[in-house]
Order: sequence, then structure tokens, then C-alpha cells
Amino acid sequence: MHLNIEAFSPIMLKMNKRSDPRKGKNLTSGSRQILTNSCLSSIPLYCMGFYGLQDGVHKKMDGMRSKFLWQGAEEKFRYHMAKFEMVCRPKDQGGLGIINTKIMNDCLLVKWIWKIHLEPNSLWFKILKAKYMKSLVVSSGRV
Repeated sequence: MHLNIEAFSPIMLKMNKRSDPRKGKNLTSGSRQILTNSCLSSIPLYCMGFYGLQDGVHKKMDGMRSKFLWQGAEEKFRYHMAKFEMVCRPKDQGGLGIINTKIMNDCLLVKWIWKIHLEPNSLWFKILKAKYMKSLVVSSGRV
């Protein structure tokens, strides 16, 4: 079962509130970059640690962050000076160092695999295995 974009609308609303016009009106482009990375990119982190977000969700989040980065709070259109994929590269590779949500989502989910590998007999894993992996436990005798 996959969660659709509507399931993540509270996160989008929170990101939208943080990019409030009053907050970005008098900011320089460097200040908007810092605010984008420290605030707008960190809002969905908790959710990304548990769910694999679909590409549409990442695209919508990147659109909000890109819009705030390039035009701030102004309503008039401003051209984006670089593709958002380029902006998300590390600074030593020519980007602005803004967090790539797709890569971060993958890393946060792989963290659970690492935890399972380190602690296969932990209580939290036994509970998850009993609840969500019943067919694997019954058919093979172990996971």
C-alpha cells in the first residue's frame, strides 16, 4: 500500500506556512538558501524516516523549496538560475548544498536495515516482525 500526495498534505501546508511572504520579503538570496536548507528541508525529515515518499511528493516539495529559494516572497515570476538538481549538489561539486529529499529519504530508510542488521533480536524488531511479517515467519520459520 502506497500513500498518495494527499496523505502528505499536512507537511506541505507546514512548509507553505514556513515560506510565509512576511518571512522572505526582505531576505537576500543567501539568507533564503540558509532558510531553505535549515527549515524547509527539515520539516519532512521525520516522515521520511518511516515512509518511502513517491516521486510526486518529492517533486512538490522541491517545487515549493525552489520557488522560495529563487523568488522569495514576491508574487511576480523570476527565472530560476539553475535546475534544482544542480542546486542540491554539495558545494564542492558546484551546488548550493541544499538537501536532496529523494536521497535523504532513501538514506533514512536504509538506516532501519542497518539497525536490524546490528540488533536482530531487539524487542522493537520482534514486534514489527510479528505484526507485519507473519507470512515470512510462518513459511520459512525465521526471517
